[in-house]
Amino acid sequence: MFTYQDYLNFNSKEDAEKQIAAFEKIQLSYDTLTELEKLKTPQEWIILAEPFCPDCRVFVPIIEKMARNNPLLTLRYIPRYDLEKAQLFDSSEQQKVIEETHSIPSAFLVGEKTTVIYQEFPSLVKEKMDQYPENYQMLRYAYREGGFTDLIEKQLVDFLLRK
Repeated sequence: MFTYQDYLNFNSKEDAEKQIAAFEKIQLSYDTLTELEKLKTPQEWIILAEPFCPDCRVFVPIIEKMARNNPLLTLRYIPRYDLEKAQLFDSSEQQKVIEETHSIPSAFLVGEKTTVIYQEFPSLVKEKMDQYPENYQMLRYAYREGGFTDLIEKQLVDFLLRK
């Protein structure tokens, strides 16, 4: 199992420094912190991410800070370049689900079945990208600049609490 500290070493030292800087800038909203207190049952999530990825630098600090605020949320990080290593997965079925998704960042709920929770962008942003393909680059830029952190928080909290 790879922790956040392990995740920081998946790529170069420069990538780790960029991820750490992004982590330090992220502040979870009061609403998110309040909602996290409602999580009463343990959950394990697999996070497919790498620090070189600008999209991961936005997503990972949010989910990591959520986990640090509620110890019932456990995270296991896996780099995309290790998808073929069966020992990183609980089962071949789990490995298959994660390999088929392969987008970074992605998050998966570990349970009887491994469920995709988050894939690359918040679902509302993906919908806008699909609806207005001419705005894809602008929306991606806004995402990377932190313009949708509230949507990421909401999507993750809603899933955590099954809203």
